[in-house]
Amino acid sequence: MFAFFTAGQGAVLCLTNALFAKLYMTVFWRFKIALSKDKKTLKDIRDSSAFKSASSYQLNEAEWAPLFVSALLFAHSHDMQVDQAATLAVVGSLWFFWGGVMFGFPFHVPGATMRYAALALLAHALFQKLM
Repeated sequence: MFAFFTAGQGAVLCLTNALFAKLYMTVFWRFKIALSKDKKTLKDIRDSSAFKSASSYQLNEAEWAPLFVSALLFAHSHDMQVDQAATLAVVGSLWFFWGGVMFGFPFHVPGATMRYAALALLAHALFQKLM
């Protein structure tokens, strides 16, 4: 069995990753857009494949992070042992966003797979706890 992170640690790390993904978009892209002086530069930035890709990865991360943070905090507050799910959520979230932004398709696919596995494990644990 593998497990590196507890539910509480996983929640904090997933939240932190979402924060840094948002900061990345703001610092590396939104500032460029805000500071662009002409419409052609603005259009070039928004139409670039790098911007579209980074924006897509960040939006996807923004969809997944609340699921993990809320489920992991619930598990932590109820002393549930979901260390494998927490580890998969953290590693998968990091791999998906940063791997996707840096290397693109198909590098993010293992991260996406880990996130699905983490969510399935969390759903199973929550089902057992609440049903």
